[in-house]
Amino acid sequence: KEINMDLFAQLGGQEAKNITDLRQHIETSLYQQHGVVTAQHRQDYAAMVLIKKGRPTKTVRKMKEEFPNVIFVGDMSNKFVNNKYRMSLLFMTDELKKYRPQCKTCPVKYDPGMAQALINELGCDIFVIKPVNSSRGRGILMVAKHELDATLRLLFENPAGLLETNLSEEHKYWATYKSPFFLVEQYEPSKPIIIDEQPYDATMRLVFTIDCCAQDVNVTIFDGYWKLPAFPLTADCSLTDKHKSHIIPGLLSSVKIASEDFADAKMLMEDALRKVYWQMVQTRFLLLGEAERWADIDFDALMA
Repeated sequence: KEINMDLFAQLGGQEAKNITDLRQHIETSLYQQHGVVTAQHRQDYAAMVLIKKGRPTKTVRKMKEEFPNVIFVGDMSNKFVNNKYRMSLLFMTDELKKYRPQCKTCPVKYDPGMAQALINELGCDIFVIKPVNSSRGRGILMVAKHELDATLRLLFENPAGLLETNLSEEHKYWATYKSPFFLVEQYEPSKPIIIDEQPYDATMRLVFTIDCCAQDVNVTIFDGYWKLPAFPLTADCSLTDKHKSHIIPGLLSSVKIASEDFADAKMLMEDALRKVYWQMVQTRFLLLGEAERWADIDFDALMA
């Protein structure tokens, strides 16, 4: 039903309902080729698998043992990229914290002392309030220091009441928020991008892949673009409207990156993403107890 599934099919991909269905499809394919299916046939079989929803860890792990040449795309990263809280945990180390604004995890409950505690700890003038599991910018709010307490009270003291207001969709998102936690992040300005003589606080988006073979991590950055907020920095509007970038139908929402900016970002991100990958591996090793799988890895050397 989606464009990416159509493209996947054009490239030779086939859809399976679940891991059990996938395994049966492979077994059938091997039988049709060889007339019999042996352990060696399974070991030699090579394919790439994309899991669209859910992470069936046990069934994937079992399948990897039988089919070592089947690659599950995003197997290491999806657990983190689909949850901003888990992603934030990756950047707590000395090696990685410089790549991310300061961030604090907070319970979804209004506390009169929360705003001042955040101001004292993060020490910034503008704060970014983020859901842990949303996408496309939903629920993200930019808030000035002097408005932080009032905003937290508005969002969490009576969230259901937000639906009865004329507030923005970003505010109303929190009326149905289910996670027990949310994130508050230090706002970091971007390089102003001048369009029609107006400065925009754009966000650089890069398209990349990470692959790993025998502890050799390869980062490939293909391209990128500047993603724009709705209004320039000079506009008389909310902080969210002029700092949060998102695609808006009918408005100019993206522009090209200058070659020198792209080169600088590419150099920085290649180094950062390698370190992020190994932090993902180490975190997964600790959470899932996969000690044997990663026993021969010197994480400190790889992160240096």
